[in-house]
Amino acid sequence: KQAMLQASISLASLQLSQKYQELDQQEKAQDYWSKAEQAIKESQELLPSKITGETPEQWSIRVHVQRVQGSWYWEKGETPKAIEAYWQAFTRLEAAWKKLPNIDIDTQIPIPQYLPQKQPILSANAIENLHREFMALLAETGEDDSRIKESLKRHLLAELNFLMESGNWKDADRKTYDLIAFAGSTETGFEIENISCRDLSSIDRLWVERSDGTFGFSVQKTILDEFASQPGHYDNDANWDGFYEKIGWVDGGKGGILNPGTAIGGHLPRRVWGIEMDIFSLVLTCRL
Repeated sequence: KQAMLQASISLASLQLSQKYQELDQQEKAQDYWSKAEQAIKESQELLPSKITGETPEQWSIRVHVQRVQGSWYWEKGETPKAIEAYWQAFTRLEAAWKKLPNIDIDTQIPIPQYLPQKQPILSANAIENLHREFMALLAETGEDDSRIKESLKRHLLAELNFLMESGNWKDADRKTYDLIAFAGSTETGFEIENISCRDLSSIDRLWVERSDGTFGFSVQKTILDEFASQPGHYDNDANWDGFYEKIGWVDGGKGGILNPGTAIGGHLPRRVWGIEMDIFSLVLTCRL
């Protein structure tokens, strides 16, 4: 725990040093840089080299410390050491996931357990930030980051499943938007074609299964076919206003009710509003 504390102090000090550099306050920047350096050294000295039979608390502390070490080396410009530290953090996280069974829904992308429920140290944001920092580091060096991207996708799916199981449908809707944005991300922005059928099918199956058939892209597509010029033609000739009203995407009525037992069928996911024409064309292509 002392190693974790010192790593956290190092990370906070490093962030403050960067902030003061941006403000051109070099004396304060150097002061916090020195504090960050001292704290990361202490965390390395406090962390045991080997532990047999790690508890969830112990392995999660190691992941945290190794992530901070990677961030520190990266800031110092010691890229090989930074990559090694991030790999250590990432592979330890992967090993923890592999010890747990996947969730009870059969999806094209196997969805792991939600790790923030299994240990007391790493939050969902911390796990996501570890992935995103590591991907950014690998992008700088031109190294392949596909393994990290797939792992982050599984983590976001696990979080989506957790939100649904908790009955938090509003945040599940937000997380679906995050997943779509990440799956479709490119070096220059977002491309709907970058979302694979494997991605979309896994998201849709979670929605359908956890809502007992009330929500999901495939549920929405079936309803949209009633308003299309002909089934499968999701262009400007479709009666989109009628579709929006049918699934409660307009003000009034039961559109604000998110409980699957009483909500309008097809009401969620909703935050994809604006790219729905592309989404439903992809739903058609993927035969959901």
